[in-house]
Amino acid sequence: MPIFQFEIDSIQIYENGFVEEEGSKNFISFKLDYPTDGIVSLETIKKVGLRDKSTTSFKKKRLTDKLLFKQTVLGDAELSVQITAQMKQSSFLKTLKDLVAAGAIAATSLITGGAGLTVLAAASKQAVTSVFDMIKVKDKYLMIGEAYIALNAHEMPSKIELFPKLKKQVILKRKKRSKGKVTFTKHTLKKNLVNAKIVISIKDLSSMTQSNDHFV
Repeated sequence: MPIFQFEIDSIQIYENGFVEEEGSKNFISFKLDYPTDGIVSLETIKKVGLRDKSTTSFKKKRLTDKLLFKQTVLGDAELSVQITAQMKQSSFLKTLKDLVAAGAIAATSLITGGAGLTVLAAASKQAVTSVFDMIKVKDKYLMIGEAYIALNAHEMPSKIELFPKLKKQVILKRKKRSKGKVTFTKHTLKKNLVNAKIVISIKDLSSMTQSNDHFV
C-alpha cells in the first residue's frame, strides 16, 4: 500500500500582528482527511513563532520539527491548513485538556515532541473536524489564514504549495514606538486576502521500499 511522508519545507507569513507576550507562538493545524479506511482524519498542530514578511525554513530542522504525517493514503484525500495569530502556549494547551476532558479528542492520541503536537481526532466524536473548530465561541482564536488541497494517492506530487487566505475580515493590532512612547494602531486585513505561503514536500516511502527490495 502507498505510504507517504509529509514534511514542512517552509512557511511565509505576510501579516501576523502584534506579539502580545514573550514566548507567544502561532499555532498551525495540518489536517489530513479520509487518508484510508478506518481513519476519518489525522491532525498535526505545529507551534511556530512567525514574523511578518519573513520565511521560516524547516529544511535543516530536526525531523520531529518538520514531520507532519507518515501515513498510508488510498485513493482521494484532502489536506487542509489553519493558522492562528500569535497567542500564549499555555492558553492553547488548556484548550486541549478541556477537549480531552469533554471526550472530543482521545487522550491517548495527544503526542508531544519536537515543535508540535499530533492530534488524532476521535472519529466517532468529531468527524473531519479540526481541534480549532471544536473550541467554544468565547475562546475562539484569531485565524489569519486557511487553505486546503485535494490529493490522490495515484497522482501524489513530490511538493505542494498552499496559500492560506482569510475567510473573513480580521483586525490586527500594531505596535508603534515614537519619541520614547509606545502606541497601538489597528490594521485591517480584508476577507479573501492571501496571507501566507506554505511549502510541503511529500515522499513516497512505498516506492523507496520497493527499490530497496530490488537490491536484496
